[in-house]
Amino acid sequence: MRRIKFGKPKSQEFKCEHESIGSVAAGLSIRLNVCFSASSEGEFHDEIEISCEGSKKPYKLQMHAFSPAPDIQFEPLVNFRYIPNGETRYETLVIKNEGRI
Repeated sequence: MRRIKFGKPKSQEFKCEHESIGSVAAGLSIRLNVCFSASSEGEFHDEIEISCEGSKKPYKLQMHAFSPAPDIQFEPLVNFRYIPNGETRYETLVIKNEGRI
């Protein structure tokens, strides 16, 4: 049986909630719910320190939230090869926004 302590995030954008069950026996678990909410756009980073009784060094759970951003993908080469005089060729270029989540 060990007690597990959760620190709080330092920034106001991240919040965490967990069950308070005291000591945890081997094979049992504690659910930790992490919520993110921001009023402005940007990239946010924080961490939660998780310590266990009997352990000297706490575990640092890293949390990151990134702004959505475009990620344009396309084949950068359009190769018409040899085109005889007076002939017209067309190539289709597919441009796709994969987006960064």
